[in-house]
Amino acid sequence: MSYNINYQHIIFRTDHSFPSIPQEHKVELLSYVNSVSIDMGVRVLRINAYQNHVHILIDLPASMSLSEYVRKIKQTSSAAFNGNPNYPFFKGWAKGYGSFSVSHYERERIINYIKGQDEHHRVKTFSEELAEFFGKEKIAADKYWKQNWEE
Repeated sequence: MSYNINYQHIIFRTDHSFPSIPQEHKVELLSYVNSVSIDMGVRVLRINAYQNHVHILIDLPASMSLSEYVRKIKQTSSAAFNGNPNYPFFKGWAKGYGSFSVSHYERERIINYIKGQDEHHRVKTFSEELAEFFGKEKIAADKYWKQNWEE
C-alpha cells in the first residue's frame, strides 16, 4: 500500500496586484475555492486572502499535478467572481503563482501564518512578503519575476 502526503503552500495574486478582494466578502471566494478543491479531490488545510492575493495550503493527491490544480482554481474562480457585485473591481488573476512544499512538521506553522494574514499585512506589504518567500537574491536575478510578479 502506498501513502502520500504532498503539502503545498500556494500563493497567487490578483491581476496587476490590484486590491480587488473585498475583505468583508472574502469568505465567498474562500468557500468557492474550497468547494472546487473538494470536487477535485484536493484537501484544503487552510486558505485565506488579503486584498490582492490568496494563500492556500493543500494536500495535493499524487494523481494530480500542481499546475493542473492551480489552473482550475484560477480559471473557475475568475469566471465566478468577474462580474460578481460583491467583487466590483475584480478582473481575474495575474499570470503565475508561487508554490512551496511544506513538511508535515512545518504544517501547523504555515496554517497559523495563513490564518494571520490580516494582522501580518498591517506591517508588511505583499511585495515584502514575496521577497521573504522567494529570497531577495533570486528575485533580483529572475527575469520571470520582473515580468509577472512585480506590482
